[in-house]
Amino acid sequence: QSIKTSIVFLMAGSPKSTIWNNSQQTQLVGVFFMVYFFWMAYVKYSVGLLPELFWSCNTGLVVASIGMLLLNQYIIASAVAMVSLAHLLWMVDVGVWLLTGVLLLL
Repeated sequence: QSIKTSIVFLMAGSPKSTIWNNSQQTQLVGVFFMVYFFWMAYVKYSVGLLPELFWSCNTGLVVASIGMLLLNQYIIASAVAMVSLAHLLWMVDVGVWLLTGVLLLL
């Protein structure tokens, strides 16, 4: 097994993980995520912030919901990867801001 495959399984769970044993619940969460995304799109459109839908956290939500609807662990893992770096940088930025009062990334 390659390192890349191991990392994907670590992020999304092995094929024998409980998420695949509860496929209906997984797909229901995928439907919820998709409905939430469309509601968020409507709200952002209403207030003139539609371009924010292209942020990685919002596109990751769509990718994750597609992965859950298709029960595809690789698609779910790619959604996790999409948002991981951005959220890590955000946490570092907020931590530095709390300690020094200076925002690094804005």
